[in-house]
Amino acid sequence: MAREKASGSRGRSQGRAAARENRGKKDSKGNGKSRSKGRQEREKSPKLNPDKLSKATARAKKMAEAARMADEFAFAVRAAGMFGASASETAAELEAMTAQKAAAEKAAAKASAEMASAEMSAAGAEATEATEGGAAEQVAAAEAAEPQVPTFQELGLNSYIVKAISEMGFERPTPVQARIIPTLLAEEGDIVCLAQTGTGKTAAFGLPSLERIVAHNMERYPQVLVLSPTRELCRQISQDLKNYSKYLNDLCIVDVYGGAGIEMQIKALKKIPHIVVATPGRLLDLIGRKAVDLFQVHTLILDEADEMLNMGFKEELDAILESIPQQKRVLLFSATLPLEVEKIAKTYMNDAQVVTVGERNSGSDNVKHYYYTVHEKDRYLALKRVVDYYPDIYGIIFCRTRRECGDVSAALIKDGYDADALHGDLSQMQRDQVMRRFREKSLRLLVATDVAARGIDVNNLTHVINYNLPDEVEQYTHRSGRTGRADKTGKSIVIINTKEQSKIRRIEKIINKTFAQSKLPTGDEVCSKQLLAMIDQINAVEVREDDIAPYLSLIEDKWRNLGRHEIIKKFLSVEFNRFLDYYRNAPDLNIVVEKKKKKGEEAAEAESPDYVPRRGEKGFKWVKLSIGSKQNITTRHLIRMMTSLGVGKKGIGKIEIRRNESFVNITASTARYVVNQTNNSEYRGKRLFTEIVGQ
Repeated sequence: MAREKASGSRGRSQGRAAARENRGKKDSKGNGKSRSKGRQEREKSPKLNPDKLSKATARAKKMAEAARMADEFAFAVRAAGMFGASASETAAELEAMTAQKAAAEKAAAKASAEMASAEMSAAGAEATEATEGGAAEQVAAAEAAEPQVPTFQELGLNSYIVKAISEMGFERPTPVQARIIPTLLAEEGDIVCLAQTGTGKTAAFGLPSLERIVAHNMERYPQVLVLSPTRELCRQISQDLKNYSKYLNDLCIVDVYGGAGIEMQIKALKKIPHIVVATPGRLLDLIGRKAVDLFQVHTLILDEADEMLNMGFKEELDAILESIPQQKRVLLFSATLPLEVEKIAKTYMNDAQVVTVGERNSGSDNVKHYYYTVHEKDRYLALKRVVDYYPDIYGIIFCRTRRECGDVSAALIKDGYDADALHGDLSQMQRDQVMRRFREKSLRLLVATDVAARGIDVNNLTHVINYNLPDEVEQYTHRSGRTGRADKTGKSIVIINTKEQSKIRRIEKIINKTFAQSKLPTGDEVCSKQLLAMIDQINAVEVREDDIAPYLSLIEDKWRNLGRHEIIKKFLSVEFNRFLDYYRNAPDLNIVVEKKKKKGEEAAEAESPDYVPRRGEKGFKWVKLSIGSKQNITTRHLIRMMTSLGVGKKGIGKIEIRRNESFVNITASTARYVVNQTNNSEYRGKRLFTEIVGQ
């Protein structure tokens, strides 16, 4: 198995590196006398040894990275076990990874101790230098001990590229850019990058791609292919790349996507671009028409790979990957690492380096999570209450279905809000118009489905409101990650009914963040917030004396009989009366959720350990899995799991999901194989146990 061999090879190479490192440390220990002598010499020396400090620092970082990579490849091996590796092979790999990790962590601790010793020596030297008046050397030592985030130029990028991104307001790279850009510039090889939406992935792969073209070959032919799941994201990536290459003369970038005229895109491709940015479906169509030649592509970038698979582009991806050279570099960027993405990495990538920025499925630290519990019938009223309480709101409201999206947006527009809908029933022109208005902030609220919102990247969103919770946790991560970007804070708000408390708890565990249970504001609180916001808005207005002077006499004549306070009250009431009327007798929408179970409820929920569904298909067997509705498992999840293991849809029969367990009826010939590959594995953060039950 390619992925298993790759991870094993990397593990062995890392093991050899760790062994060399350990041998070096062992040799450096010597005996007690030499160690004591070494310490005496260091104590005698008043001089700072910057080389020793930098080497110790580098060693500590190297060993810490080795430990982290061991974790990454252990995860990959566990996933590999789901794709055909035997249980013994997988167990052996995991054992080796565990041993390697332990060795790396031990080495890292040793290196850290050396670094601390070097820093203590440095501190002593600094004190000596300071008494001798060496202030400049002291500052230099401090800077060496605390390295700063490099600039884009220090990463090795072309000055013209640096100039362009500087004009865009970017001074220093984000964490994902700082990790990926130097690697792509200095090394060859495939990379899997796991990072959340909004972390700067476009620049992470875009800037090195531009640098390579400019530095090595400006000849006109498609050299870099970028695949994205949606037309919005496709256009956005293309525009970003064009902005980055503003000062790179003759560099050509073309984007192609569905929902737009194909003839115009064919015409654009005749310019022979250096970079093609495309959605899978439209690109495959153009390949079939022989409108694009991809036989010399040296870099393939799969952006938001998890979303592409969620949208059903697997067959298109397979066909496209077979149409480009085998000898190429593949860069896969994804927020999550589902089994399907693992399969792509296993099939089309060679010895891929896995880079994780932030924790998998974790939420941003800049986003605060809140939920309100209301009766189902009050869901829209709760939404209005939330929107009214934040006068400066600029956000996305997520709905589960197109119909619900349309209904909610229509209701908001009717009630006087600057809102509109984005869903799959809109034409490309309508989508473009909605997004243009939203980016210009003439729309303050965008009501969207998950599918329609994929690829949308809008800066400075203050709120994400989940009108309904998504079916899958990964979707919540995508939703909430649209706010709280670029060091700004954001709020992710969820409106739930009494039956959805368990979903909140599950999301908390997966994203490693806590939701604050909040109460919807009262009518008085909303009115106070709106009034103060209106006053702040008035205070911020610039008075242009010369422009208004000709009209002052007319105004004063109209208000001659009104006092100061009356004028203020009338002026504010023009906009404020509707809030006062609406919230005068506003009901309390909050409900108290009774946490204690009713008498006998536990017994009703209890499941017999010997339970087996009564009927199955002829020639099929029941496979029991230790996950159920309590873990938010749906039929779709189980079908995806079976098909990822190679079980065809015709080989999947009845499915029954209970609270803590599920049953899948599959062909007898594949049942044992499925159990061998899944039993005692990890699925969605939970240990999974499977077995064949019944006759």
